[in-house]
Amino acid sequence: MELNFPPPGQGVSLKAFGSEAAEQAERMLLASMVEREPCTYVQLAKLLGVDPKTLRAKLRKYGLDKRVA
Repeated sequence: MELNFPPPGQGVSLKAFGSEAAEQAERMLLASMVEREPCTYVQLAKLLGVDPKTLRAKLRKYGLDKRVA
């Protein structure tokens, strides 16, 4: 995971930094699960403990929705 740090001497928003890190981690997890687990949206949602509609939205957001049956 690669995080973008501001140039030296500039401030950083901890909230923005945390949000970026969380999104990158979420995308990496979803991408690895989609590659590893050949299954449907419903099955994958159960494995991840999220609602299938939420999972579809997140997969769409990260361009991973075409990899799930």
